[in-house]
Amino acid sequence: MDAHTTLTYGVDAKLRRVDTVISDARPAREANKMSLDTHGFTLEPQKTTLKTREFFCTETGIVERVYYAEMKRAIKRATGCDEVVILEHIVRDAGAADPRGKKNPFAGGGNGINGYAGVVHTDFRADRAHELARSKGSGKKEMFSSQRDRQRFMVVNTWRNISDDRPIYNNTLALCDGKTVTDVLPCDVQHPNGKRSEQYRLSPASADDHRWFYFPYMVKDELLIFKQFDSDPKARVRYCFHTAFNDPSIPADAPARQSIEVRALALFNEVMTAPPAPVRNLSDEVFKARVSPGPAMPLAVRPQAKARHAPPAGRALMGEGVVAPIHEEEDAQLARAIAASRAAAEEDEALKLALAASLSAEPVELV
Repeated sequence: MDAHTTLTYGVDAKLRRVDTVISDARPAREANKMSLDTHGFTLEPQKTTLKTREFFCTETGIVERVYYAEMKRAIKRATGCDEVVILEHIVRDAGAADPRGKKNPFAGGGNGINGYAGVVHTDFRADRAHELARSKGSGKKEMFSSQRDRQRFMVVNTWRNISDDRPIYNNTLALCDGKTVTDVLPCDVQHPNGKRSEQYRLSPASADDHRWFYFPYMVKDELLIFKQFDSDPKARVRYCFHTAFNDPSIPADAPARQSIEVRALALFNEVMTAPPAPVRNLSDEVFKARVSPGPAMPLAVRPQAKARHAPPAGRALMGEGVVAPIHEEEDAQLARAIAASRAAAEEDEALKLALAASLSAEPVELV
């Protein structure tokens, strides 16, 4: 079932709501037409031993002791990496979060519970991702050597419904197909403790190019895994932009979403053949390359309701078991990327403006 809603685009000083159709991702995932490699996210069957109340318990450390180990195994299976380093976790429940957790869902509530992040974003920019890999990568010497930029790693999120007895009705995650993103905006989010989150955002001017998906009615035994950053410049998708969204078709009195997300480093022993090459466009980290996708894990097939909404003209629909061909789109995107690279001289001034905006936290809208 597709959802017709609005998503919030832009940087904090210049936000805009954009009318969006979010396609049901279950048919494509169950047909093995969607994976972490091809889209930047995947849904996997994965049980946890923790009960709902245990996810909210901060005194016993059961999340760190038990759930982190479960997530390490799940991330290894999904990515094929050699080592996983858990960075942190966040529990979200808008009904239980305090005012601080609701006002700034990126900063965290004083009671340890956060609200929902309702703006299109990624959690890390490229520089911050590399800093994490170098500082948290188990002290591996290669992370600090001259070869460190060739050592592949990912920053990934796992995301789960933690309710024992009900699915997620509303404020679930919308996920953007990474192949449809060609430009990004830097945005710094300030925290009450003086720290900041260094994010990427998307411009509303590019919204018509983006394809959005979600997994309706997620239950506790399902695990959503998505990329925050992939250091491999040949990866088909390197980021997964995401946001919580309100589905206006869901009753207002539906139970509040209860979820946990874990951020982790996935480290690979493999060494890339060459360090990432600079791309002269305003994102500097959005690369285009054609590679063969890896095999996708099967997911149990569920009966699906028919789509409630049709996509706007010119937008591909992936739902009801129908998957739009991607090769023509990828070729067109690749051609645009090459043209952008060749037009480097013309983009120098725009690049300077983007860098200046990043330093001053002033928004720059890409067109």
